[in-house]
This record gives sequence, structure tokens and C-alpha cells, in this order.
Amino acid sequence: MQTVTESKSLAVWQGDLRVRSSIRQYSLDMDEPHAFSGTDTGASPLEVMLQALGGCLVITTSYLIRKRGLTPRKIEFEVIGESNLSGKVIGFTRIQVIPRVEIEEGEKLAEILTEVESVCPVSYALKHEIPVLML
Repeated sequence: MQTVTESKSLAVWQGDLRVRSSIRQYSLDMDEPHAFSGTDTGASPLEVMLQALGGCLVITTSYLIRKRGLTPRKIEFEVIGESNLSGKVIGFTRIQVIPRVEIEEGEKLAEILTEVESVCPVSYALKHEIPVLML
């Protein structure tokens, strides 16, 4: 049996290229850098996507480590997006992830990171074609 839930976000124009996005009781201000005609008052939506991936990887890793009864010492993921600035649509052509994870029981780390890569919801969304429907 499959359970479907829905999350809703509202993005509202704040003038120039600034946006305030909210979900539940949280809000996030976004903008574009000066080089892209923005005022650089916040991360760009593409940069926020990198932050979302890194955050999801940290949360997923922490959960899976603790689920195994292990102790995390350090969990960091550096997420690097390579952009194509010459195409019709500007966006990432590749995303690299550099894990920096330390646990007490180091021999199980590779196994954990393999599972993290396969179950992280944001990573899944980026790797699979998920329909975006403009209603």
C-alpha cells in the first residue's frame, strides 16, 4: 500500500529578483547574485537546491548511523554544482558530493554511505525525472 502526502510551498515576489518562499512555519529569502542582475540578498534558487541536497544527505546519514546503534563523530557533505552559463537555460550540468563522515566504527562507513545515496529523498528527486506540472 502506497501512502501519498503533500507538501506545499508558496513563493512570493519581493521586488527586483528577490523571492520569499515559505513552507509550514518557515521562510527563506532568495535572490540572484549581482552578476545575474540580482541584488545578492540571498542564495539563488539553484544554490538553495545544493543546500537542500547537502542537508538531506546529513539528515539521512545521521538517521542511518543512529539506526544501526553507531556513534557519529562528524557528518559533512560538500556539494558542488557545475553550471552551464552558455545555454538557453542556465543550470547545473553536474553535481559532485564530497562526504566527510566519521563514525566510531569506521569499517561500516562505506556501507552506510551507499545506503544514504540510495535513500536520500532530495538525491532521488535530482536523479529521477519527476514531473513538474504548471497548473
